Amino acid sequence: MDGGIRAYSSADGTIVWQFDTNREFETVNGVKANGGAMDGPGAVVADGMLYINSGYVSLIDRPRQCVVGVWYRLIKMRMRMRHIRRCRFCCPGFRSASWPRRHSGSAIQPPGVPRTSDGKPNLTAAAPRLSDGKPDFSGVWENDGFDPNRAEGLDGGPPKTSLLRSRLGSQDGPPYQPVGSGNWRKETGRFRQGTIPDARCLPLGVLQMMAHPLPKKIVHAPGLLVILHERNMEYRQIFTDNRPMPDDPQPSWNGYSSAKWDGDTLVVQTRGFRNGLWADFNGSPLTDRLKMTERFRRPVFGKLEVEVTVDDRSAYAKPWTVVLGQHLALDTDLLEYACLENEKDVPHLQGK
Repeated sequence: MDGGIRAYSSADGTIVWQFDTNREFETVNGVKANGGAMDGPGAVVADGMLYINSGYVSLIDRPRQCVVGVWYRLIKMRMRMRHIRRCRFCCPGFRSASWPRRHSGSAIQPPGVPRTSDGKPNLTAAAPRLSDGKPDFSGVWENDGFDPNRAEGLDGGPPKTSLLRSRLGSQDGPPYQPVGSGNWRKETGRFRQGTIPDARCLPLGVLQMMAHPLPKKIVHAPGLLVILHERNMEYRQIFTDNRPMPDDPQPSWNGYSSAKWDGDTLVVQTRGFRNGLWADFNGSPLTDRLKMTERFRRPVFGKLEVEVTVDDRSAYAKPWTVVLGQHLALDTDLLEYACLENEKDVPHLQGK
């Protein structure tokens, strides 16, 4: 999590070599570039060089990534291929090259996309409708806090995703109960120790998954809305027939969701959460008393608004609300993403 890569002695566990990637690097094109937290595939050694991912912006607030080449100690830091169109930051020791598009094959042209007179997608056109006349939320969506070509919060990039902030978009932060505030401080300490659920490849729950930088696909039909998340190939189902909640639902990561229409707004009530979830990447707590209300709106073809109200009196003194805006991604689709694929470290970890 701290951006450091270290080699340990197999005999006594002491550090025999280390390199800090969480710093600024000089670039050949003069653009500021930083490493940061490391996530995804592990280190690879080939031809006398060491390759490692660095600069995962969701975990450390270092918003730029680059490619660094050091002979015999090469640290190759790249923006995640799924998040970029091409290599934009090139550092000494590495030749600039085009990177593949996020999807494979030719550009995707989804059917039914309204077009302007010059043939471009008209994202401000009216939202599509289901067979029953209600708004259709189907599509591949990305969080408004994520732009594959620009860093969040800097240099004209998009604003930071609200749930990546400890204050969840408000100046004073959520209205913690005293015990909730204590839990939040405790979880923040755990975050520094590298136990954030995302880094451990655990399910994240409704709030963090809707704010996650990886895309999600909504499949919408009368009576049912399904959200397919690229992250760990997770899913969530929302019954839109206003069915009653179970009397004693099995506690789960996503809870049990039932919805009804209020005009063109889908109002979703969710209960039955398991205890110990995080509301954000900084460990703001959620308990099994959580009652969550979401309001889905699609005001135009290319925009989805999700207003989430959290009512959890075990953690917060009063309900609080955050808006998670989404934009339609027309030139991509979901990729397979297995968080622990090719993980080889755990069998070698030894306690002291």
